[in-house]
Amino acid sequence: MNLRASIRDYRRTRDHPTRFPGELRTTDGRFSGVDGRLVYVGRDGRLADFSAPLSTLGGLARARFGVRVDGETRWLDGFDAREQRYDDHTALVETTFDDGDVRVDRRDLTAGTGHVTHVDVDGPADALVCYASFVPDCRETQVGQLAHRDRNVVEAYHRTEHDFLAADTGFEQVEGRRPADFEELLAEGPPPGPEIGEDEPYESGQLGGNVLVVVPLVDGAATVASLLTEGDTDRETAIERVTGLATDHDPDGLAAVAREQLQPPVTGGPETVAADLRALRLLTAPGGGRVAGPDFDPNYANSGGYGYTWFRDDAEIARYLLDADAELDLGLDAEHHRSACFYLDTQLDDGSWPHRVWPSDGSLAPGWANATLEGGGDDYQADQTASVVAFLAAYRRR
Repeated sequence: MNLRASIRDYRRTRDHPTRFPGELRTTDGRFSGVDGRLVYVGRDGRLADFSAPLSTLGGLARARFGVRVDGETRWLDGFDAREQRYDDHTALVETTFDDGDVRVDRRDLTAGTGHVTHVDVDGPADALVCYASFVPDCRETQVGQLAHRDRNVVEAYHRTEHDFLAADTGFEQVEGRRPADFEELLAEGPPPGPEIGEDEPYESGQLGGNVLVVVPLVDGAATVASLLTEGDTDRETAIERVTGLATDHDPDGLAAVAREQLQPPVTGGPETVAADLRALRLLTAPGGGRVAGPDFDPNYANSGGYGYTWFRDDAEIARYLLDADAELDLGLDAEHHRSACFYLDTQLDDGSWPHRVWPSDGSLAPGWANATLEGGGDDYQADQTASVVAFLAAYRRR
């Protein structure tokens, strides 16, 4: 959720009895992504990246989907019935939308830094509509946009991060949209939804991360893919990769990739074991550190943030996994080793561990209990170091 979305949410919910303004809620959807990019798939059909702590990539602030029926867009968040589930023990999210005469069966999967959304539509719709807001380098301003119309790819970029959007059936329309201005943010009532064909000056649409695309349905199906890249990926390679994501992943292909992601598969123990392992893998960075949780307070108005690795929490989880693996033979040797290496890499010269770090690279994260780095004092949580030492000792014995 960027600042503009937070302001709108503040205006809507500032007097709500149970919600705090500016909250980025993730209580009614599912998450996908076990390789560093973490994407929330809401039951209302929206997408949002929670990837920054795990990979430093901003990605999508939000993406909204709809279908075009008789020239008008029906947004999926307005459909009467919505159901959602995981495909077996994988992180492939399946969502069904039903609006009486139109039914949409949708599959979402995040693999690496790519995300794929595939839809099968039964009814009179002739196109899929996607309104995406990219925040490369976690920026919503000073963002540029390139529409590679001959390749059916849109690129949003700031300085280091370049994000791409593509579709398997191409783009019937591509329209860049400028960010909301102050008057629009302060206007009473909900913001108007994006409409296809709005008159927007070319330069305004190219100076922002918002893009509205219309994707034709072929035999009632279409696939949209996004890809997040850093500066070391050249543009041509990125365009080929995002185009491949969109064109090479039918429903069976997505299911196959999803099964490969969570290896080794969980074959023994209670049903909840597989769900717990999926949750932990979703929260784990490639280097082994885990975030405490997806950041629901993006402007840190009501909390200090949860997109960090606390060594006490992380090491206790690692020790429980070690015990569960010994009891149930889950085949988690690689995960135990990765945790141990992460702790060795982040240990300070005095033998302790800091209050908290960024899981993407183990660098020091903002925290109040770093007295050992300040030259002594009482503001230090010794149980963080104790938990890590306890895990490493147990791991060494095993």
